[in-house]
Amino acid sequence: MFEYAKELLEIHRTKTGRSTLGIVFGASGWQAAVLSRAAYWCALQEWEALGGLVSSLNRILTGADIAPDAKLCERVYIAHGAGVVIESGARLDPDVELLGSAFVARNVRVAAGTVLAHGVHVTEEAPQATAQAIETVKTDSDKVEVPVEAEKATEKAPEKSEEKPAEKPADKSPDRDAALKELARVVKEQNAVIQKLNANLKEAGGEAIPDEDLPKLNTRNLGLSVRRARHHRTKTKPAAEE
Repeated sequence: MFEYAKELLEIHRTKTGRSTLGIVFGASGWQAAVLSRAAYWCALQEWEALGGLVSSLNRILTGADIAPDAKLCERVYIAHGAGVVIESGARLDPDVELLGSAFVARNVRVAAGTVLAHGVHVTEEAPQATAQAIETVKTDSDKVEVPVEAEKATEKAPEKSEEKPAEKPADKSPDRDAALKELARVVKEQNAVIQKLNANLKEAGGEAIPDEDLPKLNTRNLGLSVRRARHHRTKTKPAAEE
């Protein structure tokens, strides 16, 4: 009980900036929450008369009409007690905030983190109110704006998904051409070496391989240059002067 009152006192100090004594003796919201906690403890002990007495004292001092068996969990912040009505069997989960004269009907559970603005009515038709869905009732004398259901907002203004153009595969043709050119160059150099060795073998009187049987690379089908390597080109001797 004392830990609950102390934790709630720190929350009121943070939100209002008031001193400890100022909150204890002058903040009706803090007083309403603490007295409601005391009445709930009496209800758990099945002390119905004492719980009703504490609840009535709470209503007289703060203006908040909270049933003895209505449970206010940890860190429930009530801005001011006047006009707050929480009926029997209701439950306010942790971190719920009541910013005005809110009404919570019988056996209704308000989910953690929900903010109930001034004039909000959570009825039995919505057995569980969440932070995104709060049922409200407006009267002619109370036209205060209240939170709007998040799902309805998304239905009215649906987000348009941006279609990204399909990414084109990277063109790898330059790398391929470079690899083919390098391969063709190496093969032509090897062919030139083989032809030279075959010619030397033929001059030495050995059994040479016919030229038509030697391996050849047709570079025209690859779309590559057919120029021979410079160091394998046949050098022509200048004609002797007469």
